[in-house]
Amino acid sequence: MSDSRMGVGFFLIGQDSDPERVGSLQEVPPSPTSRAQRLLNVRRVLIGSTIAVVGLVVVAVSRQVGQASAEVELSSVVGLSKEIADGEEKTTKKAECRDTEFGDKCWTAASWAKSDGIYAHPEWYPDLTPQSSIFKFQAIVHKFSPKHCPNAPCSKGDDHPQTHQASPPAATAPPHPQPTAAPPPQPAAAPVAKPQEKPVQIKYLETKVNCSSPLVPVSSKSPTGQLTMTCGCPPPQVLDKSGGAPRCLDPAGPSQMTFYMYRAQGKDEYPVKNVNLADLAGVMWYLQREVVGSRPRKFHIERIIRYKVTMKNTDDYFKAFKKQFGPFVAFDEGSARGRSETWEKYGFVVGCQLVDPDIYSYVPQPEDQPGCYPKDSPLCTSGKWYSLPGPCPEEKVDGKTPECIAKWPGGGCPSAVVTGAHDCTYWAEFAGQIMLDDLEGVGDYNTWWITKDSKGGTVPNENIEYSPHLDRGIGMTFWDNGHSVEAGRKRMDAVVKLFKEKFPAMPERLPEPPCF
Repeated sequence: MSDSRMGVGFFLIGQDSDPERVGSLQEVPPSPTSRAQRLLNVRRVLIGSTIAVVGLVVVAVSRQVGQASAEVELSSVVGLSKEIADGEEKTTKKAECRDTEFGDKCWTAASWAKSDGIYAHPEWYPDLTPQSSIFKFQAIVHKFSPKHCPNAPCSKGDDHPQTHQASPPAATAPPHPQPTAAPPPQPAAAPVAKPQEKPVQIKYLETKVNCSSPLVPVSSKSPTGQLTMTCGCPPPQVLDKSGGAPRCLDPAGPSQMTFYMYRAQGKDEYPVKNVNLADLAGVMWYLQREVVGSRPRKFHIERIIRYKVTMKNTDDYFKAFKKQFGPFVAFDEGSARGRSETWEKYGFVVGCQLVDPDIYSYVPQPEDQPGCYPKDSPLCTSGKWYSLPGPCPEEKVDGKTPECIAKWPGGGCPSAVVTGAHDCTYWAEFAGQIMLDDLEGVGDYNTWWITKDSKGGTVPNENIEYSPHLDRGIGMTFWDNGHSVEAGRKRMDAVVKLFKEKFPAMPERLPEPPCF
């Protein structure tokens, strides 16, 4: 409305001050009538000018007031600092092509489309795959939602393709879709009371051992049956001593493997069944992407739990696909629907998938997966998510009846003896936990991000662990530079160090197998 008023004002001025028209009036002999008409025209011009000027002033003032109101709303109501709000509320003027860059709104939208949207709604992204470049996703977002991506990309091809799943030679594709949705954080079972300090029951005789190549330190048992670290082959390879010198060979069947898995969690406790876990790189990727960019933390996550997991998938699955891991499934409140055919035919196999290192740079260290080759491939430079199917895995927590549990017992073994039977593919033991507050050195998070207002109530302050738009935190630096491989490595090292300080009787690292 303000623009139309400005237009009317300028139209009135232009209409009565046209040079040609004024010139023609001067050529007409003066008369009382024409002189009166001219005076009337002059009055019209003056009135039009006054209206236009007033309109301009009103528009300018209203824009300033509107901008100030918007800033107050973003910084006060939403609880964002002015610095973050400025980054999130960029203008969306139509412009020529421009490749999106990290930090702008389009990057966030295109990244979501690449990592989540295409799995939830593949029909929205025809002819694209999760390996397509972010610029192709930018083009789709620009076409259907120019508010989020005002510019079309200049790049047309797959400039940064990523391989998310590695298929071994001669492997037959499974007869079901490859699930790749993000592991949901919803509860997997009814929560039980949390103990004040959950003890770790695992004790190792030796937590370190020096090994000569090709052998690496692995978890094993002493002659007396106690846990200890010894020299063995990196999983999933198996040891062969038939030729004298030890050799590590590719397995002819499913391997039994013991390694660490991690879970980001709040105060509640859940059984480690019908849940999604991750390796260290995968859980840090999840925290950076989903948790620490919100205030309060998303899902009130406050700790990283570590589990020592022993797994062995079934012979039936290995014979069919020559893989150590089954397809990843995302559990939502303890349920992953549509997989009954797989579980009935091949057993309750432990699943695995890679996360996209283009979004946040968490690269597993070579010592964490010594059996992964080639070292610079996505298979070896991407974090991992795992799925552990439990009893009645298709139904949510409240729908797991005794009859369903009896028919679909899940893959959790009754003891640490993992046989690889259809109903015994994994065993998970609590191996310690660390608090995010301790990892970040923030003290008490619940008082770090809020402050008192003038009336004694609590309101958000400017502190935030990580702002994706700034690629850094405000009030802390722990999560800064989320796209730096070196910064990601330092954060993972800090996690390993804190676990070692709290649980010195546990090995710092256990070699993990590649995700295939």
